[in-house]
Amino acid sequence: MHFSGLTLPLGYEAGQYWSKNFIQQLESLDCGDSETLKTTLKLYIRDYQQTRDLLLAATRAIRKLCKEPAYEKQITLLRSVPGIGEINAAIILMELQDIHRFKHFDQLCSYVGLIPDTSDSGETRISKGITKRSNQYLRAALVESSYKV
Repeated sequence: MHFSGLTLPLGYEAGQYWSKNFIQQLESLDCGDSETLKTTLKLYIRDYQQTRDLLLAATRAIRKLCKEPAYEKQITLLRSVPGIGEINAAIILMELQDIHRFKHFDQLCSYVGLIPDTSDSGETRISKGITKRSNQYLRAALVESSYKV
């Protein structure tokens, strides 16, 4: 926006939640005579609002699913773990499906991607951290939950 000569309303900080008032301020910014800039700004605001509405609808659907009798007990159990909220509990439950399909704990760790990535060649063994092979949604939910502890 600065590149186009627009200045943000006072009091805005990057990464801050966009309130309805802030969005109205963005919509009322003076774009001068540039119809292209006005149209672009409107499209960006509409895109943001649609994305926010989709996220809200998905969050509500997940919360509704968590209250269904088929999942409620397991969700409650997962939420008893510090750092795991309702959304991450649902992600963990849906991505793991039936935990009994893993015969050993090592198989579960491998599926989640919490195993070391090593490179062996004869006498040399190099550790590269954790493997990149994983269920990306499950690992992301677990990592995010660990930050909250």
